[in-house]
Amino acid sequence: MDTLNEWMSFLGYAKQIDSYKKQLLKEADASYVQNIYGLAIKVAMSKTEGGEVKQKIDEIKGIQEVTIVKTVEGSTSSDKANHYSTLYIKFELTGGRDAITFKKSKLIPSLIAIPGLHIRYVGDLELVEKD
Repeated sequence: MDTLNEWMSFLGYAKQIDSYKKQLLKEADASYVQNIYGLAIKVAMSKTEGGEVKQKIDEIKGIQEVTIVKTVEGSTSSDKANHYSTLYIKFELTGGRDAITFKKSKLIPSLIAIPGLHIRYVGDLELVEKD
């Protein structure tokens, strides 16, 4: 590693790279805000309406701003009509957008629109990561 640094210094690249790194750090927009939220949602997924369980989860992942959909371990069961599980959904909001408004006006209506997916319980929002 030292040899590489010596060669870069000899060839004049070390100063260029340091300058480039400093320039990249200055380019970050200090006003840019990005927050990641999560919540647990208990759902029933019909065995006869809509697609398979994986297809329904893929549709949830297709909702804009949703970044991760995970099945909570140990939360699955089924009967003749439905698969039941608790899903943990993470979503990302930028520009200081309100998470409660997103949940009520976009996330829940989008989930309701998925054929064969029935919401049984919606948990509280939690701030997972704040920028």
